[in-house]
Amino acid sequence: MAKLIPDSIYNILDLTVNVKKIPFGTKWNKNCCGFKKGDLYKADRLMTDGTGKILGITIHNTGNGADAETYTRATFNQNMNTSRVHFYVDSKEAWQNLEENEVGWHAGTGDRSLGNDSYLAIEIIMGSENGGSDRKAEENGALLTAHLLLKYGLSLSDVVTHKHWSGKNCPKYILPHWDSFLSLVSEKYAALKSAQASDSEQDSASTKTVDNTPDDYAKYSVYKAVQNKILVGDTSGDLRLHDFVTRQDLCVILDRMNIMG
Repeated sequence: MAKLIPDSIYNILDLTVNVKKIPFGTKWNKNCCGFKKGDLYKADRLMTDGTGKILGITIHNTGNGADAETYTRATFNQNMNTSRVHFYVDSKEAWQNLEENEVGWHAGTGDRSLGNDSYLAIEIIMGSENGGSDRKAEENGALLTAHLLLKYGLSLSDVVTHKHWSGKNCPKYILPHWDSFLSLVSEKYAALKSAQASDSEQDSASTKTVDNTPDDYAKYSVYKAVQNKILVGDTSGDLRLHDFVTRQDLCVILDRMNIMG
């Protein structure tokens, strides 16, 4: 089956985030998991009693040989049962499935429980604790977590495990070194703060408006350019898709394509 093409893309330092959000109003196309065909496919409401306020972030592990795009595609094809998470992240990239301030289904404690109603969900795709790609996935998950903490004014104490809510042994591969993971999040947070301070193109990440939605004719080309690191955003994640290309910009693009040797 053809891979998904994201609706927009942004970068958090060296992590590419592909945005493909389930639209509000999406309905089940079959009977599944206690739902009937025609029922809403997700909660379709904003967090924290409709205010959209995000109280924290829940970290999960998942992994069966699939990557973040595959999990997102399975979600869009309605093959993920009742799991609705905000982000999947692997060793190469992340995919966003929900609005950051909308309710997900991930805590395992009921639709209107605090974990679902007020906490973002990040599924870090790993198959072990020590594999090279697993360590990179964990690093990417820590960077995404730090970005969201910074964006929403949250603290390290607002990051919790899936086990915190339901008692499930999750995130399975991170729980044995949870404190080390939080330290990694703290390091990534400091790196983002430093990059933010040195970025002359913005006053702050929270005030700059970023538009990374390509026109329809360019979606696939932009996706490939980002995947191949030909198109790279600034520290706010802005790909500047709608800016004119200067001659010096063209030189950078050609250099990234290894055309100039």
